[in-house]
Amino acid sequence: MTYIYLMIAVIAVQQALDVWTTITALATGRAKEANGPLRKLMDTVGVLPALLCTKVVFGALVVFTAQATLAWYMVLGLLIALYTWVLFNNFRVLRKIGAL
Repeated sequence: MTYIYLMIAVIAVQQALDVWTTITALATGRAKEANGPLRKLMDTVGVLPALLCTKVVFGALVVFTAQATLAWYMVLGLLIALYTWVLFNNFRVLRKIGAL
């Protein structure tokens, strides 16, 4: 069960970094949110509330449904890979717009 906690912790750190990099990029006025539905939610409720709401719901789903099964290890591994790519892209954008 320890590996699943480690994977969830990695995802939690990735989510926090995603919030920070997104807010940092959007605050420059030189970047736009690429996720259309999230962008619409941001336009409706604001950047930080939209990000926190989606991250809390996502985190709750992961924490309360994850089980120490092969299928869940694969799902969590795919989520880690996906958010590694998202963070790579966010940091690339931050560097490109001169925010890093």
